[in-house]
Amino acid sequence: LRECDDCREVIGETGRFAREESESTPALHQRSYGWWLAAAAAVALVVAGLALRGRHSDPLRLLQPTRSIQARITAFDYAPYHVTRSGKTAEDWKRMRVAGELEVELNKDRSVKNLHRYALAEIALQRVPQAIALLSEASKMDPANARILSDLAAAQIANGLFAEGAQNAAQALEQDFTLAPAAFNRALSLEALPNRPAAIEAWEKYLQLDGTSPWASEAREHLARLHMPRASDPYQTQP
Repeated sequence: LRECDDCREVIGETGRFAREESESTPALHQRSYGWWLAAAAAVALVVAGLALRGRHSDPLRLLQPTRSIQARITAFDYAPYHVTRSGKTAEDWKRMRVAGELEVELNKDRSVKNLHRYALAEIALQRVPQAIALLSEASKMDPANARILSDLAAAQIANGLFAEGAQNAAQALEQDFTLAPAAFNRALSLEALPNRPAAIEAWEKYLQLDGTSPWASEAREHLARLHMPRASDPYQTQP
């Protein structure tokens, strides 16, 4: 009840109905008042069960542990980045099944939401060019959507399109300056261009948004590498 608005509403409305009925015919409904509350509780449990089933049956949630690219995807929690070959393991078959379900949703309704969701499955399957096409289409339909711009930047970075990734990440931050994935992707793209001074500044700005998560630990690792002196480094301060 503490976490389910619908459940509280069902309980409240059923209790109100029971009170009104008991006031009109006290003898009968006082005996059945406990039954009404039991019925309300049962309905609330059904509502809660449906809500939980809806949350956990979302196929996109099955991709949460996946991180097949170094950039940050808005819909996914943190996972360590490691390069894997696709199409070989049971995990890859699961991703392909999820992608198939999301493709069916997209074929039924080619909406911004479904384009975005299917693109994330394509990224998880390391089909990055296809994801870029889907996210570009979604962004044209909803150009002010910062999350789509940020994920488009992530896919472009994974495909070696660092300048485009930096531009889209910057546009995402213009729409929502608190969007940490966009700040992460902008710093990553500037580092890859390479533009060390700008990348250092971008990573420092990222840490202002997020200083405690595992993503922040990665940001500090990037900063540490960028601050290491290098031979023939034009940015290194000379004594």
